[in-house]
Amino acid sequence: MLKKSKKRLAWVCYITVLAAVFLYLLFPANAVKKHLEHQVQKASDNAVAVEIASVRPGFPPCLVIDEATLVYRQTDALETGRTILSPAYRKLPGIFDTLDFEISLGEGRALGWVAMKDASGSEADNAFHIRLENADLQNIVLIRNMSGHTVSGSLDGTIEFNGGFAGQTGGSGTIDLEASQCTVALQQAVFGIKQLTFQSIEANLEIEDQQVNIRQIELKGNLVSARGTGRILIRRPFENSRVQISATVRPHPTLARAMGGLLPEKSTGGKGISLRIAGTLNQPSWQIR
Repeated sequence: MLKKSKKRLAWVCYITVLAAVFLYLLFPANAVKKHLEHQVQKASDNAVAVEIASVRPGFPPCLVIDEATLVYRQTDALETGRTILSPAYRKLPGIFDTLDFEISLGEGRALGWVAMKDASGSEADNAFHIRLENADLQNIVLIRNMSGHTVSGSLDGTIEFNGGFAGQTGGSGTIDLEASQCTVALQQAVFGIKQLTFQSIEANLEIEDQQVNIRQIELKGNLVSARGTGRILIRRPFENSRVQISATVRPHPTLARAMGGLLPEKSTGGKGISLRIAGTLNQPSWQIR
């Protein structure tokens, strides 16, 4: 009896291994690649596209994307290294209701999960959670492509969202981010200044339906520091969103000297300069008081 059980176990193992080998050898990589690219465009109403270099199966069962570029309205936005997508094995028995992911971003990574729509197709159960760990800001190429400036540094924090998508009714979420040792290399020198260095940039945001409340954003730099609050009213396309920000900017004496007295002397003291930003994200207006 024991010999028969061992024989059956051996056959089960053999068939399992054989099936796994055939699955990996016959994996329809091109079809899966096209399907993923199509689903991203469909979910974003063609505003966002993803260009995947290659897809392959991994073990334990998962999808491995070696390199990819996220494109927002025909502008490169994010460059990623290896990405691993897998069912949420930790959530048995409903492992296929949630997708876990880990994305390489330079020396750091982004990891988290995305909850799928329910069987009725409702977006009420949509949710995602992202944790950033030492993510390289240079991988967020949208900053350079839109501003013309090169930004480097590391990014940590969390992004959480529940229900619908940002900018749709019924959605809510929080964003807590901190960039450290951040350098902004200016496209052209201003008053002889070629780059700005920030020890830290912190942002705390809340999303509610079609509004982003900026609870606090704080910059601590070598030439300038600032702190502000405000809100963004989300519109489509996103760059047409309305922005309202009030901030206090404190130029350091080094910056005041570089500007040759253009800044009032009291601006480098305790009160600083009051700055208001309004308009849209792609065409903001600035008012200094």
